[in-house]
Amino acid sequence: MSDVKKVIEKLKNIIEGKELLESNLSGAQNDVIEEILEQRENSFFSMRNLLLPKILPDSLREKMPVGNIFDIKKNLIHRYK
Repeated sequence: MSDVKKVIEKLKNIIEGKELLESNLSGAQNDVIEEILEQRENSFFSMRNLLLPKILPDSLREKMPVGNIFDIKKNLIHRYK
């Protein structure tokens, strides 16, 4: 169960931008985009992503990067300028 808590905490930090602020912004953006694309193709993450909206508060849910790759890039660049 502690692994689940760690994953949720890590996700919250990424969604809130804390992970991006602590590292190189352009490198972090690329890493986030690559991770999102990779996770879309993995069934474990697909199931997790179906559950996340049910457990995250609205304020974090609205910040989750979703959509096509261009929307994701635009949202990340705008959010962390």
